[in-house]
Amino acid sequence: MAESDTFLTSTDFKEFLNITDAIDDADVTILVDEANTEIKTQIKPFAALTTLDDTTFNFTQAEKAALYYAVSSWKELHKNNESATFYEKRFQSKITALKDALAAEPTENDRTDTVVISSDYRSEPLRSRERFFD
Repeated sequence: MAESDTFLTSTDFKEFLNITDAIDDADVTILVDEANTEIKTQIKPFAALTTLDDTTFNFTQAEKAALYYAVSSWKELHKNNESATFYEKRFQSKITALKDALAAEPTENDRTDTVVISSDYRSEPLRSRERFFD
C-alpha cells in the first residue's frame, strides 16, 4: 500500500481541540502516534489489495478515524468519559466503514470475466447405454 506514514499530525489534533499551549505536547505526541499506529494496524490486511495515498477519499476517512481515536483517548485521559465514549463510537463507525470500503474496492486480482465451469465427463452417464422405450 503506497501510503503516507501519518494520518494525523499533532497540529491537526491540537487545532481540533483548540489547544494553544505547549504544556501537553508530550501527551499529544504520544496519543497521535498511538492513533496512527492503530489505523495502520486496522487497515494492514488491505495493504496488498489496494492503494491508499493522500489523494483518495479512503485516506481522508482514515485521517478522521485517527482523529476520533486520539480525541477519545484524550478525553479519557482527562476524565471526560461521556465524550470519550462518544468519540470511541465515532471511531468504530468510521473504521468499520473504511474497512468495508477498502474490501469493496476492485483490485487487479479480481476477476471480471465470466468463468465457465464444466463437470467432469466421467460423472455423467454414457448416452449410448441409456435405453429409451416408447
